[in-house]
Amino acid sequence: MKEFIKKRLNENLFLFESLRVPEPIELVGDENSYKNVNSNDIELVDMGNNGQDLIFIGIKLPNEKEINRGIVLDIKLVNDLYLVINLLMDFSLQGKGLGYKIYEKFINDFGHAFSSFDKRANQEQIPAIWNKLKHNPNFEVYESGIGMLCVLKTNEDKAAIIDRFNQLT
Repeated sequence: MKEFIKKRLNENLFLFESLRVPEPIELVGDENSYKNVNSNDIELVDMGNNGQDLIFIGIKLPNEKEINRGIVLDIKLVNDLYLVINLLMDFSLQGKGLGYKIYEKFINDFGHAFSSFDKRANQEQIPAIWNKLKHNPNFEVYESGIGMLCVLKTNEDKAAIIDRFNQLT
């Protein structure tokens, strides 16, 4: 797991309070270039935190020199363990498969992600992303009454993460 995430796992947690919002942007180049992005080519950039429970991550897409201002990825730490993805994208970037690819990149890099059913901002796209995660052969997805957990099969902390998830349900 990335060191800046591990560091934050040991700190106190508070309620959501400072999520960022994406800026409106215009697509650069061909729309298909966004649809053809490979998750391995997405760069996750540490952009700091709110001093409590949110970690801010910038997204740098292939062939972009700067962090994409139209994509906001905030990670909420829950119960000292779970990484809850808060992904927001400008409308111009939606519908191109980037949401799933960002989730895939995140889980491959950080080992897991959690999604609470009652905190989902988009009740159509987020379930569709999680349905795709279920079919990724590199991941294991668990579901309970409170939410879903996706764990990278090779995550060295997998057993502890799943055990904690089962205790919450």
